[in-house]
Amino acid sequence: MERFGERLKKIRFEKSLTQIELSKLSGITNVQIARYENNTAKPSMIVLKKLNKALDIDIEKLGIDMFKPELNVDELDDSINRMKELPHKDLLVIKEVIDRFIESRETRSFVIKQNSKTTRY
Repeated sequence: MERFGERLKKIRFEKSLTQIELSKLSGITNVQIARYENNTAKPSMIVLKKLNKALDIDIEKLGIDMFKPELNVDELDDSINRMKELPHKDLLVIKEVIDRFIESRETRSFVIKQNSKTTRY
């Protein structure tokens, strides 16, 4: 499967843009663009949107799968352990984000189930 950096470079070439030109269009440094193309860095969703706008393409074409990585339990454990070192107020924010995410998923799941029950013939 083609990695994000390879897709970015391919699309940039298709648009006949240099890294410097893409940098000017997107507001992202050419050094950072090189990091993305070399797969040594992953862009945030904000950066991904800037690149999509600068390249005039749909977000799906450039990076839809990059936010669906394989779950590595060791990395998740590492993240949780690093979180434990954060100040209490930061932990409260993280907890709120997690709780809202779970509530949102539960709500979507419920709505989908209800819709599937009402659309049966």
